[in-house]
Amino acid sequence: MMQGSAGNGIDIVTAILIALGLSSTGLEFLGGVALAVAGAFSASRILSAGMVKNAIPLGFAGTLTTGLFVSVIVALLSENLLPDWPIQLPMAVGGFLSSFIAPLVLKIAAKISNRGDAIANRAIDRFLPGGDDHRR
Repeated sequence: MMQGSAGNGIDIVTAILIALGLSSTGLEFLGGVALAVAGAFSASRILSAGMVKNAIPLGFAGTLTTGLFVSVIVALLSENLLPDWPIQLPMAVGGFLSSFIAPLVLKIAAKISNRGDAIANRAIDRFLPGGDDHRR
């Protein structure tokens, strides 16, 4: 339970973490965020140096935003799937991999979008069997 006033800073961080569904302390989470952002920027530096073929770095704002987003998602997953691990470790790995995960997810989303009609038709045929001949 939170104690004290909401103006002292620590309770605000705790309230934000609770709103996100995290049960870790604010200091653990902020440490994980710092490691995740460091990992995201180091991965971005690797991409900009050309060490990965055909990879394009996300830029400063993209790297920061993607690193933060992926690290929070990884924190949520790790609290449920890896409860014995310190939260900073999965967050750091998620932040580092965020520069690689974002383009992969966007490519998958583009493929799904291009095949949207076929996917919808298959889903309808699977869950609503029967042809169109029932509409006479």
